[in-house]
Amino acid sequence: MSIRTTKTIKVPQDLTSASYKHKQKSLKILGFSVIEFCLHTQDRMGTMFLKDHLLLFVLKGVYTVRFGNQVHTVRSKEMVFLQNSIAIEYEKSVEAESGYVGLMFFLKEEMLDESRFS
Repeated sequence: MSIRTTKTIKVPQDLTSASYKHKQKSLKILGFSVIEFCLHTQDRMGTMFLKDHLLLFVLKGVYTVRFGNQVHTVRSKEMVFLQNSIAIEYEKSVEAESGYVGLMFFLKEEMLDESRFS
C-alpha cells in the first residue's frame, strides 16, 4: 500500500455527509453514525482519522489497513478492532463478482470502560 495524499476523513462523523451516503448506509443514534454498511464494486483507497474505536467486519473482499509501520489485512469473514484517535490508511479490495461488503461498528470510549460494568 502506498502513501495517499487524499483528504483524511474523520469517522464516524464524515461518513454521514452527502458525498458518502450513496455508497453506504448508516445507523445513527443522537445524530452520530454508530454502524456503517459499505458495499463497493471497485477497489477503494483513502485515509481516515478514527475519532471512536472501530470494530470492522469484512463480509466479502479484503480490507488492508496501515497505521504507522503496521499493516493488517482483514479477509472475508474476519474482523479487526482499531483503537480511537489514530489516523489510518486503508484499501478495500473487491472479490471477483461480489465486490466488497463490510460492517463498521463505532464504539465510544465510555462503552469500553470496564469500571462501568463492575
